[in-house]
Formats: sequence, C-alpha cells, structure tokens
Amino acid sequence: MGPATRIKREEKAAWFLAHTESLPELIRLCFDTNFSAHHKAFWILEIVLERNLNYLLPYIDDFLPHLSRLKNDSAIRPAAKICRWIVRAYAVKREKVWNETLSQKNLEQLLEVTFDWLIGSNKVAAKAYSMDSVLWLGYLKGETFSWIHPELKQVIMTNINQESPAYQTQGKRILNELK
Repeated sequence: MGPATRIKREEKAAWFLAHTESLPELIRLCFDTNFSAHHKAFWILEIVLERNLNYLLPYIDDFLPHLSRLKNDSAIRPAAKICRWIVRAYAVKREKVWNETLSQKNLEQLLEVTFDWLIGSNKVAAKAYSMDSVLWLGYLKGETFSWIHPELKQVIMTNINQESPAYQTQGKRILNELK
C-alpha cells in the first residue's frame, strides 16, 4: 500500500467499492496478523463500510468471530468503530436488514469483543467506541443482556479517574445515559 495517507486509503477504498466482489479478500487481509499491514487493510475496510455498512452483511459470520484475535491497536480502533456501526444499525436505528441478519450468536460475539476492548489495555478510541456498543447492546431485551448496564457502569466508575480526558468525557456521557 505504501504510505497510508488518507488520500491513499481513499483511493484503495474507492477501488474496493467499485469491485465489491473483492471484499472477502480485504476482510481476509484484515485478520491475517502475519501480514504486516493488516491494520492498514482495516483502515481501508473502515472507509468502505463508512460508505455502505451493508457491504459487510454477507460476510458477518466471517468477520465477527475473528475480532477477538486482534492485538494491534491500529487494527482494533477501526474494528471497534465498525462494531459500533453494526450495533447502532441493529439496536439504535433498528435497520430491518441488520435485524434480519444478526443472530443471537452474532450479538453475543459483538458484546464479548467490545466489552473485552473496553476493559482491556486498549487505546482510548477503541474504548470509547466500545462503550457505545456495550451501552446499546444493554438496551436489548433478554437475560443475555440484562447484566450489561450495571457492569458497564461499574467499569466506567472504576476506571474513569485513571483514564485519559477523552475516556472521562465519554464515560461521563455514558453514566448520564445510564441514570
């Protein structure tokens, strides 16, 4: 890919948008941690999905199970942002296509990975995106999600004073939402 300037990422994303049949290869590269630029593949995927999140729908069962394997902060940040978009489409916007596609297992995978990113030693952007995802998943009905808001509140209250100003701002917003 060369230098990962925004212009270069936009160019690569435009190519994938014009050749959507190649998206499985891009997704494969995102999770190929032996590929030294796998995080750059995530940067491109982020731009593609920012334009049309629904391009991920046919590949959701290939995408979600691999998220927990990510270790590179530069890959986790766009992955967390994509997860936030997915949860928002499902739980907040209640987009029909996402509500018909995501299974209970998919939602549990999203919850597990975003909660892990929230409590892990990730950078603040991934934690902030994950806070939103966990919050919105907590509004879903059912026993699987009933514990989320009390746990989310506890995690934020425990960590808010030790974290960055950006985490504190996001944490306060989430805590106000939980009142």
